[in-house]
Amino acid sequence: MTSRCGHSLGLASLWGLLCILACWQVGGRLASGGVSSDLLALLPEQGELPRDLQERLERRGQDRLVILIGHEVRDEAVAAARVFETSLVSGLPRLSADQSWQEEAVAVLEYYRMHRDVLLAPGQADSLARQGSQYWGEVAVSRLFAPVPGDVFGRWELDPLGLFEGWLSELAARQGVAIHLGNDGFVRDGLFWLVRSYEVPEGAFRLADAGLLSVGVTVAAERVRDRHPGARVVAGGVPLLADAAAAQAQAEMSTISIGSLSLILLLAWLAFRSFRPLALVTLSLLVGCLMGLWATLALFDQVHVLTLVFGASLVGVAEDYGIHYFAARQASPQVPAVEVLARIRPSLAMALLTSAVAYGVLGGPALPGLRQMAVFSVVGLSAAFLTVLIVFPVVDGRAPPMTPLAERLAGSLASFPRLSGRSLAVLLLVLVGAWLLTAGHSLPKVDDSLRQLQGVPEPWLAQQAKLNRLLALPSPAQFFVVRAEDPDALLVRERQLLSRLEPLRDGGDLAGWTAAADWVPDAASASRHRALRREAEAYAFAMARRLAGWDGEPPPPSVEAALPRLLEAGWGNRLPWLLVGNDGTGWHGIVQLNGVKGPDVLPRLAQAAERIPGVRFVDQTAEYSSLLGDYRRGMTTLLVVAHLLVAVCLALRFGRKAWRAYLPTLLATILALLMLAGLDQSVNLFCRARTGSRPGHRDRLWDLSSRAQ
Repeated sequence: MTSRCGHSLGLASLWGLLCILACWQVGGRLASGGVSSDLLALLPEQGELPRDLQERLERRGQDRLVILIGHEVRDEAVAAARVFETSLVSGLPRLSADQSWQEEAVAVLEYYRMHRDVLLAPGQADSLARQGSQYWGEVAVSRLFAPVPGDVFGRWELDPLGLFEGWLSELAARQGVAIHLGNDGFVRDGLFWLVRSYEVPEGAFRLADAGLLSVGVTVAAERVRDRHPGARVVAGGVPLLADAAAAQAQAEMSTISIGSLSLILLLAWLAFRSFRPLALVTLSLLVGCLMGLWATLALFDQVHVLTLVFGASLVGVAEDYGIHYFAARQASPQVPAVEVLARIRPSLAMALLTSAVAYGVLGGPALPGLRQMAVFSVVGLSAAFLTVLIVFPVVDGRAPPMTPLAERLAGSLASFPRLSGRSLAVLLLVLVGAWLLTAGHSLPKVDDSLRQLQGVPEPWLAQQAKLNRLLALPSPAQFFVVRAEDPDALLVRERQLLSRLEPLRDGGDLAGWTAAADWVPDAASASRHRALRREAEAYAFAMARRLAGWDGEPPPPSVEAALPRLLEAGWGNRLPWLLVGNDGTGWHGIVQLNGVKGPDVLPRLAQAAERIPGVRFVDQTAEYSSLLGDYRRGMTTLLVVAHLLVAVCLALRFGRKAWRAYLPTLLATILALLMLAGLDQSVNLFCRARTGSRPGHRDRLWDLSSRAQ
């Protein structure tokens, strides 16, 4: 009989070996970066751009920790920066100084040297045409005789007119951000600021290390303020925000898991007064969470921290199987464990089926986050159920004794009201009235904003906002997408867009932008720039020979600055501002926005793209929020489907009496919505998903009590 029921020591041993294998693989995956805190990883991919361009946009700055140290006195700022760097690196040796700033500076110099003939700022082109060759020849000779060379190339003939500094300065002014060429600081808000950047290696800080980076930055900033009271430290960057979010998620997981487990174990102790039920119930919980995590990591590249937070609440569900088993053993102490399990197995299986149906509904929408939660929950509950089925009868010994709490709980069933006739009609009227009430003005308010999923503490968000303002960093959420059939048309359309953005920049609503058109001229502009520059430089070289005896050779013509050739040469990766690509169907470009003043400016930015073919304004925050709203409405339909499926399962099991098992689920759903409305709490997709995952789980209470009666 024991072998027929599957309760053999060999089967339990195999299950144990499988759990050990799962534990080993989960540990390895978590150690190698199996946990993600990227908010957008919860959402479906948006096919807006070519994949390589999308990856470059997402990769830009994602592994960089950026620190600003400011002080009224430059020397004090330099000293404070040394204190900060010493403290941070000593506490976090895996960090390394970021060399990308210097690499970008070298790339800018090389790019200008190779394509100098066509690189002129708009003001420089007008000046070359207006001033004439005589003026520029005198400028070139004066630079040749200057006691301190003013060019950054080390050779006068590479930039005889001194146009590079003006080109770079005007470009930086248009972008609204400083392009550093060895310049170690800037002045803003009355303080001298130093920029310090650190590279955070991929996988350096995992969930087990959550909080190390944010704590290290906090400690270093406190030491700076202790030694230099007037210093200011502003920290930001994707790794820092991700670390703070992971630390908060870990704290929430610990609170939910430890709190739920502690209360469950306390209740189990009061009900059974034995350590064996406590140990086995805890074992079923741990196995359920382990197997859920194992399955999620097997089906997805990474598991999101919000999935772990959601899964932590599984503790309050998976414990029911073990508690029901020991409750049945306690009620029938003379009956062998195998027979007790055979009696309650149909009820536990029905409970698992209805719960799996409800949780499985989460996998309906094409949302990676919800699908992860569905896999974690269904597999976790199934593993907890199998642990009770396979392991408990093998390791369980004597039945737990009857305790006062267990006797009172069992006796309380007799005092429960019996619904029949008039009382049932009254209850149905109350339910209908409550449902109508929730569908009216008392329905919980809806908030589909993407920011509702933001788990970063507010102080770090405030620092990131200040960092964005001081450095005029590009917004990752709002930008323009430009499409065209060929690269020259792409540059022309970008130039049309930039001309519309200039009034917003001049009015202070926008600090600047990042566009390929500022770095690469279109064909017509390139021809005009080349002619103006060659005429002025030819006169300058002739004047230098005649007046200064210069006997050098003019540099050869520069390389053509065409987008296809630039991308083939790898400039798209060396210059982060050159965000263009070709997916085979046409050319795409991104115009990023620097220092957007606030959400009130967004409608005006959208208007700037109107009536320009192939140009569209993208507000990812609004688009993802709209997407979440669409999925929330779809999830509401799936919630109704889940209720119907659970009702069908119960009807197949209990026949005409199925409504008694279904009624608590319906009541719980209605009361949950009423409570959210009463507490003035908003409802979003993941809240609706959590509500929809519970139908049918508590129906086994009625099933077990009916069997006992």
